[in-house]
Amino acid sequence: MPFSIALGYAGSKLGSDEFLGTESFDGLFVNAAYQVHPKASLWAEYMFQSSDIDYNQFAFGYKYKFLESAKLYSAASLGLGYSWLDESETDPDFGRVSVELEYFTIPAALEVGYKVSPQVDMFGAFGYQWMFNRDAKVCFEGECVAGNADELDLNGVTYKAGIRYHF
Repeated sequence: MPFSIALGYAGSKLGSDEFLGTESFDGLFVNAAYQVHPKASLWAEYMFQSSDIDYNQFAFGYKYKFLESAKLYSAASLGLGYSWLDESETDPDFGRVSVELEYFTIPAALEVGYKVSPQVDMFGAFGYQWMFNRDAKVCFEGECVAGNADELDLNGVTYKAGIRYHF
């Protein structure tokens, strides 16, 4: 069973001292993986989270199971990705305001799982993510300003709970 698909809850608490403060996000993820070794797999993932701002991410990476028994396992993963945050609202002073931010991301996580059956795992993961700003665009009533800045970089903790099916 070299393939697996996982889905579940995804949350994060991301922030910056210079920008946004800290923001908590809640949402969903879907993950597909291919096992390249009995203890290692390559994965790709899409995640959508929301608070006042919508947060999307595509990432791919490598996961290694470092402890495994008949029913329990633990693994570490590291990835690379692309994420974007979007927000738009109407402000009485500025009119229609929209913000679009794009990031290069490096997610890392530790995962602990329970094997319900040979095909099904339930798991939880806790990690950290670094987000480096690649593009920023702010629009006021159709007038836009774009660029990128290190002050827009974000980072913070991530957490997931899900179920994985192997086939």
